[in-house]
Amino acid sequence: MNEIKCPHCGKIFKVDESGYADIIKQVRDHEFEKAIHEREALLEANSKNALQAETMKKDAEIAELKAKIEAAERETAFAEEKIRNELQLEVNKKEIEIANLTSQIEAEGIAKKLAVTEAVSQLEKERDSLQNELKAKDTERQLHEANLKDRYAAELKTKDEMIAYYKDMKARLSTKMVGETLEQH
Repeated sequence: MNEIKCPHCGKIFKVDESGYADIIKQVRDHEFEKAIHEREALLEANSKNALQAETMKKDAEIAELKAKIEAAERETAFAEEKIRNELQLEVNKKEIEIANLTSQIEAEGIAKKLAVTEAVSQLEKERDSLQNELKAKDTERQLHEANLKDRYAAELKTKDEMIAYYKDMKARLSTKMVGETLEQH
């Protein structure tokens, strides 16, 4: 026979071996359940913290990629403006040359008019060629810009898919780990 003292009233009870074993089992089961709940809470908090860290990392990567896209767009716009200005300067120079040659034609007379007309024609071809180059460069820039946008959009989509994958994997692993832990106990 075992004796048990009541913590509230201080009275001593005599309990046989089976009753004593039941009380000990009840206390042990209560402590075991409490420990399981504490572990579950800790695991859940750790998983949540890891997911938040991963999410913050992915958000930082997305922001970095967006910044790269914006920088590339600014760089492309700057390069386009520079090329356009250079070509416009060349076109202006050629137009000034054309105007000078035209005034020479008027001053020199009809005899030299044919030679000047040929020079003007050639300069106009060069101007047209330069304008065509400008259009080609503009088209090339647009294609480059579209390629950059597509590439960074694909990278963003890949990152979003990875985030979804990790969230799904975390949910599955968390459920699996709780089940395995309970199964082991």
